[in-house]
Amino acid sequence: MALKIRLRQQGQRNRKVYRFVVADARCPREGRYIECLGWYNPFAVGSQLEFVLSEEKTLYWLEKGAQPTESFLNFLNKSAPAAVQLLEARRSLRARKRKEERRRSATRRKAGA
Repeated sequence: MALKIRLRQQGQRNRKVYRFVVADARCPREGRYIECLGWYNPFAVGSQLEFVLSEEKTLYWLEKGAQPTESFLNFLNKSAPAAVQLLEARRSLRARKRKEERRRSATRRKAGA
């Protein structure tokens, strides 16, 4: 099951509120979700909180392999920049490993041919 961390719309017409949720990538935007990680209120005024995001739950699901959307990454960068840096480091490490593997397989093909 491919997991996504994304925003789920809720609220009234012209007064949307969003929840950060972990959901199956095949489920619709307002459909079933596995866990709620926090919320975002774009209409927050004054001392009201604009958004709340559980860093512990987020790191747990990222370690499990859930893929964050771009909009979720923007909020994660505001609340927990260390988590975003960790995620980027993992991505670059995976990319380096893939690149090395491609190089090895190419040299094997050249040696065999």
